Amino acid sequence: MRSDRQFGLKSQVARVLRRGRVSEVGQAAVELAVCLPVMLALAVISVDLLVYLGDCARFDRVSAQEVAVVATAPAGGSYSPEGSAASVKAAIAEGMGQPERLSYQVSVSQGMRTGEKDEGFSLISLAPQLTTYTCTMESSPWPLSHGLFGVEVSGLTHRRSYVVDPYRPGIVA
Repeated sequence: MRSDRQFGLKSQVARVLRRGRVSEVGQAAVELAVCLPVMLALAVISVDLLVYLGDCARFDRVSAQEVAVVATAPAGGSYSPEGSAASVKAAIAEGMGQPERLSYQVSVSQGMRTGEKDEGFSLISLAPQLTTYTCTMESSPWPLSHGLFGVEVSGLTHRRSYVVDPYRPGIVA
């Protein structure tokens, strides 16, 4: 009788162990369901970062070229800082191809070089001074404009400054 009990216990243990093996069949599907959203999020973020880096490289090249060309001889003859900034901004937008995810700003400031002191009125102060063009590109992430899994994603900003000498057109100081 004892052997029947032991045999019965062994068969019950064997059945429980078999059930455990059967439940492992769907483990790969569960792991895929858990890992797939994370892998997709990483892939989207990686692609968006690479696109942003490419846009930054193109913006650096285009903004330097347009500041050197347009800033010293603006289109339409508008030599005011606001007119020059608008001309440079339009030229940058045209050179970049105007993708929807990018926006541009250009600010102009005129002043002395860094480290120089203004010592009052002199004939030198009547001469035009160096002009600094600060070009800014703001990028909003393309597929992530509405967020990622409920997390707000802000855009990235890339800024370049160029100093132009009004006495030497086309040369960035």
